[in-house]
Amino acid sequence: MVAEKYRHVQIVTTAGQTIVGRVVASGDYRSPTLRISTDPLAPAKTIEISKNEIEAHEFSKVSPMPKGLLSTFTAREIADLLDYLISASGGIGATDR
Repeated sequence: MVAEKYRHVQIVTTAGQTIVGRVVASGDYRSPTLRISTDPLAPAKTIEISKNEIEAHEFSKVSPMPKGLLSTFTAREIADLLDYLISASGGIGATDR
């Protein structure tokens, strides 16, 4: 599950270009343009698209987390991380090790 403010959108323009990124609030929803941050490592870098050029707009079905994020972790480190996240949120299911 991805928090709404971190969800990516997929936009297809009338020219057939596909843009995936996070919509950046610009203060006024009535603005004629939509600002999108396409690089999670440089969130201040944005592109602007005219709303008139948007043909399709939907939430991305792909997580914005980098691919292979857990590839460098051992199984034990992943289990420890999950235990920490569960216990830090006060969630049910935290295990004692």
